[in-house]
Amino acid sequence: MTAAGFMKDMINSAKGNRSLLKGNDASAYKSFDAQSYRATATKAPKFKACSKEVILSIRDQVLAENNQAQKTKKLFMVLSVSLIGILAIILFTLKF
Repeated sequence: MTAAGFMKDMINSAKGNRSLLKGNDASAYKSFDAQSYRATATKAPKFKACSKEVILSIRDQVLAENNQAQKTKKLFMVLSVSLIGILAIILFTLKF
């Protein structure tokens, strides 16, 4: 058995971890301040008030940005396909 030493080390490590839990009050796990890490789900989220005009202006800005990004992507695709087409024509017309 080639892995017998690894199994023994694993068992010893588990025993050592278990001994940490049984320690005195100054041990690593007993002195952990769990109260400060608890989730506070009792508070309701607060949202700022916003008028319809502001929401519509934000919507218009987002739509304009999306349209600009789409135009850029389309232009890039057209240029890429055109370049590939030109290179394919050059490759097939020239004979090595």
